[in-house]
Amino acid sequence: MTKRIVLTLMAVGAAMVLAPATLAETPAGGPIFSNTTWTAANSPYVVTSSIIVGFDATLTIEPGVEVRIDPGLGIQIGSPDGFGGGAMVAIGTVLDPIVFTSSVETPGTPAPGDWNSITFTNVAADAVYSGGVYMSGSTLQHCIVEYAGGGGASTGAVTIDRSSPYLDSCVIRYNSRPGVWADLTGSPALVLTNCNLVENVHTQQGGGAYVANGSGHKITGNLFDGNIGNAGAGLALNNAGGVVVASNSFIDNASSNNGGGFWGNGVNTLQFTGNALTGNSASSGGGAFISGTTPTVSDNTATGNAATSNGGGFWIQGDNVQFEDNVVTGNTSNSTGGGILHNGGNGGTYQGNTISGNTASSVGGLYVNGINIDVVGNEMNDNTATGSGGVGGGFYATNAANLLFSNNTVDGNSVDGTNGDGGGIYHNSGNNATYAGNVVSNNDAMDLGGGLLVQGSGHAFSGNSILNNGAGSSGAGVYLNASNTTWTSNVVTGNEAGDDGGGFFVNQVGTSLAGIAPADDCNTVSGNLALRGPEVFNNVTFNPDGSGDCDASYVCWGTEVPAEIAAGIWDYFDDTTKGVVITTPVVGGPILVDTTWTLAGSPYTVMQGVIVGGGATLTIEAGVEVRLAPDMAITVGGNLFGAATLVAMGTELSPIVFTSAVEAPESPAPGDWNTILFADLAADAVYDLDGYVSGSILQHCIVEYGGAGDASTGAVTITRCSPFIDSCTIRLNARSGIRADLTGAPPLVLANNAVAQNVHGGQGGGVYVANGAGHMFVGNTVSGNVGGAGGGFALNTAADVTVTDNLFEDNASNNNGGGFWGNNVNALEFTGNTMTGNSASSGGGAFVDGTGVVLDDNSATENSATSNGGGFWIQGANAVVTDNVVSNNTSNSTGGGILHNGGNSALYEGNVVNANTASSVGGLYVNGSGISVVDNQFSANSVTGSSGVAGGFYATNAANLEFSGNIVTDNVAQGSNSDGGGVYHNSGNAASYVGNTITGNSATDLGGGLFVQGSGHVFSGNLIDDNFAGNNGGGMYINGANSTWTINAITNNEAISNGGGVYNIQTGTSFAGDEMAGDYNVIAFNTAQLGAAIYHNVSSGNNLPAQYVCWGTTNAQEVTQMTYDFFDNSSLGIILFAPLVEDPDCAGMPAQCVGDLTDDQVVDGADLGILLGLWGPCPGCAADLNDDGQVNGADLGILLGAWGPCPL
Repeated sequence: MTKRIVLTLMAVGAAMVLAPATLAETPAGGPIFSNTTWTAANSPYVVTSSIIVGFDATLTIEPGVEVRIDPGLGIQIGSPDGFGGGAMVAIGTVLDPIVFTSSVETPGTPAPGDWNSITFTNVAADAVYSGGVYMSGSTLQHCIVEYAGGGGASTGAVTIDRSSPYLDSCVIRYNSRPGVWADLTGSPALVLTNCNLVENVHTQQGGGAYVANGSGHKITGNLFDGNIGNAGAGLALNNAGGVVVASNSFIDNASSNNGGGFWGNGVNTLQFTGNALTGNSASSGGGAFISGTTPTVSDNTATGNAATSNGGGFWIQGDNVQFEDNVVTGNTSNSTGGGILHNGGNGGTYQGNTISGNTASSVGGLYVNGINIDVVGNEMNDNTATGSGGVGGGFYATNAANLLFSNNTVDGNSVDGTNGDGGGIYHNSGNNATYAGNVVSNNDAMDLGGGLLVQGSGHAFSGNSILNNGAGSSGAGVYLNASNTTWTSNVVTGNEAGDDGGGFFVNQVGTSLAGIAPADDCNTVSGNLALRGPEVFNNVTFNPDGSGDCDASYVCWGTEVPAEIAAGIWDYFDDTTKGVVITTPVVGGPILVDTTWTLAGSPYTVMQGVIVGGGATLTIEAGVEVRLAPDMAITVGGNLFGAATLVAMGTELSPIVFTSAVEAPESPAPGDWNTILFADLAADAVYDLDGYVSGSILQHCIVEYGGAGDASTGAVTITRCSPFIDSCTIRLNARSGIRADLTGAPPLVLANNAVAQNVHGGQGGGVYVANGAGHMFVGNTVSGNVGGAGGGFALNTAADVTVTDNLFEDNASNNNGGGFWGNNVNALEFTGNTMTGNSASSGGGAFVDGTGVVLDDNSATENSATSNGGGFWIQGANAVVTDNVVSNNTSNSTGGGILHNGGNSALYEGNVVNANTASSVGGLYVNGSGISVVDNQFSANSVTGSSGVAGGFYATNAANLEFSGNIVTDNVAQGSNSDGGGVYHNSGNAASYVGNTITGNSATDLGGGLFVQGSGHVFSGNLIDDNFAGNNGGGMYINGANSTWTINAITNNEAISNGGGVYNIQTGTSFAGDEMAGDYNVIAFNTAQLGAAIYHNVSSGNNLPAQYVCWGTTNAQEVTQMTYDFFDNSSLGIILFAPLVEDPDCAGMPAQCVGDLTDDQVVDGADLGILLGLWGPCPGCAADLNDDGQVNGADLGILLGAWGPCPL
């Protein structure tokens, strides 16, 4: 084409596009070779011939434009055929999107495929970004693209051919090809974000979107809904590396091949994170199908997806898969892998996932095929395999050499089909696997291996709990068809088989169940049921060389009686064709008769675990030292040997010492030995009115350097029993000093103990007590401990507990409750305790959560919280908090003294809340309705945070609050924009503020004395004196509607700007008095730039009743000068101050010192307190200053008028 022809085409194209419209529709078509704008004014544009944007022109489309495209036509950006590059900038808005649609109208009606495509060619201008923000280049934003897809199979409604436009916030729907089809070979990374791709249909890959080739693309925040395709009905991603697919929703997409919601093929280093896959369907990979090396699949949810073949939720293949923290639930597969099918690829991790409620013909939960795979910390619960011969209800592994399967919970899974095996786990093949720390419980198989069916060789099993599983035939706990397996420290109990081997069915040589003395390394195999071999059934053929034997020495059988052990085993002695199960010697050092460790025999060194049982009592004399070798424990009353008692009663001068056997140069250290365990069959302590009578007891003992057990143990561990622990020192342990689960146990008593310098990673550094009721913790010193929640003492889910007269000092929590943490502690009595120097996130001194708790007469000083509640953090209805001293505590956030975080109808009475500091709310923070705050002292508390509020007291959601008789003095809100120096009422209506003294407080901004929001409050009998605001409202700042004020004294307050006494910005405020009753407010001697008495900042027509107020003068002109209202600014309402109080005492100081009720020559707060205490009828009493037989507002006015030193 010659230059002349090109220029002619450019002119024709421009004329076609830019010629003024003479009709409602603007026709468009042909080449666009110069910058062109389609305007909303000329909309709609009807494309009557296909458009090419070339010669580096830009087609700009304004918001709200509608583009109607005739059948078979499209818009092409850039022309590889000779017209050069181009750009389209189509940026709509949420309210005015740009619409690309069909021009077909009724009776034809628009339909998918009416027009072809918007095509970005390889010479289209790519989008340019700065810091991830679009700057220039081709883009579709807030556009609707519909009824397209009339082109070939390698096109979409939006076709991208080796270019990279920016697609954002578009709706791409009802198209007969993919909504987006992109070949990104050699192009920059594509960004597709926040788009809805809905009900698009394609016969090949990618119903909603198809993206191929390139790398680094970002596909985020999109909705793929109701699309249909071959593979990847929602989104198909092919041969593209390093792609981020994040925070998308894939809903109800259907694939006739693989990948209902998402299909990724050759997608190395894919990041598939935070996506939701729901209701999608496919042949394999109902939710998602992913094939590529080193993909990261994390934080996704896959629910209700279906596969007619494999992998209902996910189908995954590739090396080094990282599959973490996903929720895969309620998915189905007609073949294998209801939840997840990992179809090949070595290395990789499955960690932290929840895989539950999935169903398949075989392998309900997770199927893995590959070596060196780690499966760690997952929940595999309630999955089901339903097919005949199906296996692996929860988990299945094949070709799985070196598999690590640890710390998983496999619970409630089942194989329901006939001949189904491996209810919880089916390990099909692959040697040298490690199974450690798992809980395999409540699983069922119709045939073999209710908990586990294991094949392969050389596996190691340690620390697993295999509990309460069932098998219709054999091996309810474990069916061992694997050779040379070793088992240590496992618990196999409560399993039941219909035929053989309730605990173990051993079908291969080289099985070792042998423990290593002492007892801590033994396997526990007890309480299992079967017709033959309820504990162990050895099905290996007898061989004189012993190869058919099973070593089960040092196993905890739950009994030491040889006949009872033999009854649990099926072996050579029952059938001479079977190998022997070797059971001797019995593990540990059992004490089965009454035994005394004497002072003469001291010290005692425990080299093998001690188990006291058989009804025996172990008595330890005063002065005995017990040295425990590493990992050793003393167990009292465990299930192994039955009931028992430990009586260890030292004296103050001759304590009994439980310590480490480690000597120099190693020196003793926390965690050297395990625990003193009072198990559920330990004898409970018995008491009468005089105290301890009998049962298990530790008294005047020292317990140190223990804590080698797991997180559920302490140096002293108490499980469902109740020993008496009195006057003991429990220190320097690597777990809680005392750790107790008191489910079903009598009340526990801990008295007069010193629990110090213990460290626990979980709740309760010093002491942890859970469950039960009626416990008593009295007179203990808990100091220097470190823990999670409850650095000193943690009390969890226990009712009616008494915690009294304890010292909690210098404990530290990395969670909540530095000194004390009480969770769900209903009816707790927490009294007379001292908390000092403790630290936590919230509740530096104490964290209390429960209904009906009582906190009385405690002292909380110098505690700190990095979050909320420096002294106390309290939550729960009907709390009673009385007579506590809370001082010098700090919070980095809210509530330096006390934070009441929720719970209605609480009572705070008689507390001293002093000198506490927080970023916001220095003293007491309350959140809840119906709370009473009565007769407390809030003094010298401070707020330091910018915009922090409430130096003394803060209330939110505080409907019907009663705040009465409190002294709020010298509190400071000193942040750069702080309000409410004394009191800040944030929200909650109908509060009552009565008889309070609010003096000497200051705020840098608003409301030196009070800052009030909400509605309908009543303020009566309050003294609001000598407060300061750096801006407005020295005495008070009223932002609450319809408040009424009676018999209050608002005096001597100062605001730097406006409203020295009162700054009012709400309607319905009333200061009107009742002259007949002598009930009136005193608003006098306040100072401000404007409105020294009252600044009424409410619009004209909204007047403020202030009749019968004592202004300190009876001169109306003077009152006008001290108020600011309509008369100063006609846009404001009027302060209705007339008529004035006629009492001459309102004019200034009385002639004599009539208000000095204490005769100390000063009229001050002491005199005010006497007057308010005698309020009402009081003929002849000293507070009746005007001798009218009533102590009322008239007397209050006289007293306040005489405030200060008496005249000479």
